[in-house]
Amino acid sequence: MKKLKTFFAAFRFIFKQSPLSTFFLVCLTLLEGAVPAVLALIMRNLVDAVTGGISGGVDFFAKLIAMWMAAMVIQQAISTFLRLSIDTYNVKTSYRIGKKIIEKRLQFAGVAVFEELKFQTIYERISDSQYRIENFVNNFRYWFKSIVEFVSIFILFLNFEFWIPLAIFISIIPGIFAAKKIAKIQVEQEDTIHDIEREAGYYRNILIAPSTAREIKLFDFGNLFYSKFKAKSKELILKNSKFRGKIAAIDFAGTGVRIIAVAVIMFILSQKASDGTLSPGLLAMFLQSVFAFSSAMLTIIEFWAYQDSAIAFFDRLFTFFDMKDKLVLSKNPKVFAGKIESIEFKNVSFSYNSKDFVLKKVSFKLNSDDITAIVGENGAGKTTIIKLIARFYDPNEGSILVNGVDLKDFDLNEYQKAISAVFQDYVKYHISAAENILLKGDLDKNKDLINQAGLDFIDSFPDKEKTLVGTFFGGLELSGGQWQRLAIARGLNKPHSLLLVDEPTAAIDPIQERDLYETLLSKKEMTILVTHRLGSIRKANRILVLKEGSLVGQGAHKDLMNTCPYYNELYSSQAEMYINS
Repeated sequence: MKKLKTFFAAFRFIFKQSPLSTFFLVCLTLLEGAVPAVLALIMRNLVDAVTGGISGGVDFFAKLIAMWMAAMVIQQAISTFLRLSIDTYNVKTSYRIGKKIIEKRLQFAGVAVFEELKFQTIYERISDSQYRIENFVNNFRYWFKSIVEFVSIFILFLNFEFWIPLAIFISIIPGIFAAKKIAKIQVEQEDTIHDIEREAGYYRNILIAPSTAREIKLFDFGNLFYSKFKAKSKELILKNSKFRGKIAAIDFAGTGVRIIAVAVIMFILSQKASDGTLSPGLLAMFLQSVFAFSSAMLTIIEFWAYQDSAIAFFDRLFTFFDMKDKLVLSKNPKVFAGKIESIEFKNVSFSYNSKDFVLKKVSFKLNSDDITAIVGENGAGKTTIIKLIARFYDPNEGSILVNGVDLKDFDLNEYQKAISAVFQDYVKYHISAAENILLKGDLDKNKDLINQAGLDFIDSFPDKEKTLVGTFFGGLELSGGQWQRLAIARGLNKPHSLLLVDEPTAAIDPIQERDLYETLLSKKEMTILVTHRLGSIRKANRILVLKEGSLVGQGAHKDLMNTCPYYNELYSSQAEMYINS
């Protein structure tokens, strides 16, 4: 019942993408399916006319042949037109469904859903939607055509030899069970192969990705990952061969019974024709139609049996469309107007997995004129605070107030428009340099941005800021430092009243790093800076010190050196590296 429900839901879903085109294609398929019965009738009359069963002269022969030719031309024209139309239809339908998948992905307000294994698995399994949709539409067309062909030939048989449909139905019963068994094996094959393909694909991408080339060479990872890739590829081939062998054996057994049954039917009909109880025309009609009828009947049943894979795809697709965001958005959000004046954490605790808390009852308040640095060892929760302020996640406990209002009460899109950021794991966008930094107009007119982010290197590009960067589309490859400066410029250039900066200087040289921190520490907008380099943030008017998820100190650098032993230890350990050298 669930399978039937999903099937009709899938058909309705596809029909809604192109209602008129779908209706038109269904009508043409109906005509295409009726042609074989018409051809069989014409053949019967033609043979009987030749053998003397029907009189009519040359004109009658000419009419029959003309009708036969017309039917053949119509069948071929419809078939050709359908093939071309369905190709176009599939492209358009796949595009529209792919668009819906992207739109659904963009609807998620938070990022927690993207990190779930369930989301990642479903998204991977529906990423080949174009192939799946095309396969479903093509199979549906042949199924519907077979229904029309089956019904029209069935009517012919009932009028002359009613026992033939019953005999054929009995003969395809083994084929029905074979089809169900094959469908089950194919679903098992798909599930088994997917995990192996995923692992093999990972190793292949590691070997060919430009970003891994240096480490592959330096650490001699080529042989390691190549051996892993070959092992998984061999496993893939063996698994596929095993599944295909099973399918071939079952299919042969199911088809063999049907072929024998059709041969027996043909023998009986031939005997009837030889003793005169069946006209030569009827014999020709039956011989022409019997295997087509058998094939149509089996196609109808096999279609349903083989739809397990398609049904599983649409189940996943509908599950994806029904997925809920992890962020619960206010039904009556408050309009966020103006700028961010204050941010307050009140006993905030947070866990990514609802078990291990990375923040534990953290409380602090920042004002609009604060340049705040967050320091601590790896895993202390520094970046998590940045993510919570941006409302990529909601805290498990406690509350976050912005301008005295619970962050959850604001319209999220409006709030995030007031925020800009420079992330440690920034994205390398393979588009123009101008698009990378959200530039409107000429870069030459943005001297402040050039100086603050160190963008003078763009002046050497062939087309300046219009130059395509990144190698994916054949653009200019950049150094790590150049990519990072584009990310910094992107963060600085977006209009904002709060700037979140997470380890922004890993790939840039010391002089540029110094200049950047001077820029960040002198900004008029509220800035929150995460860094391991404590010497760079001494001028911050507020420093938050985190240790194992707890806030163990806050204040200015001088105060913390006296009041927070942990901060003193962190700072002194870094200072010693420079003093002792």
